[in-house]
Amino acid sequence: MGGRVLLSWGPGCEGEAPIHIWEPVQRFGWTEDYGVDEHGRPIEMAVDFHIEAGKGATVVRLVQSGFSASADWDEMYDALVDGWAYFMFNLVYYMTKHRGKPRGMAWRRVATDLARDAVWGRLIGGVLVTAATGLAPGTPFELQLDSAHTGEVISARPGYHFAGTRPDMDDSLLFVELEAGHVGLWLSTYGTSEHEVAGPCSVNWT
Repeated sequence: MGGRVLLSWGPGCEGEAPIHIWEPVQRFGWTEDYGVDEHGRPIEMAVDFHIEAGKGATVVRLVQSGFSASADWDEMYDALVDGWAYFMFNLVYYMTKHRGKPRGMAWRRVATDLARDAVWGRLIGGVLVTAATGLAPGTPFELQLDSAHTGEVISARPGYHFAGTRPDMDDSLLFVELEAGHVGLWLSTYGTSEHEVAGPCSVNWT
């Protein structure tokens, strides 16, 4: 306790937070500052990871608390639900398929004034991802970049996120995230050279 953690999703998406719990091999957590509410009271959110030994496996449980009941927080809540679900899957995916390999990430986050449904329609089923038989987990899809690449859907919530594999690039993971006013594309790679990764998030969808 007393230290700080650096959180980074790339330039412009990073910051530090104080560690509020440090119990090696059991629990780790930090506190995020979100300013003050309408009454001048500080708004703080806690992020806690709980690690438990199971039967032949380790269980990692993530709890984020401190959300306001205000409807103004609905967008953030949805983004965190989708984001953490994907990142936790990414952790399992790394440990089971790519353990020991260096992880790289290519990403792009852009602003948009289009409505959420309009952005989803252009990207999923449009210029980025096509899946003729729906978006259920395990469904094959095509990723349209410089050329078509096949993959398999991991999860999708229309209007919010799409996640899938890219087997042709060493089983990398693609995550498309829609937030209010922004679209994020994230490609996690494992043992792939920087040259191969360069530019995979370049897509003209506007």
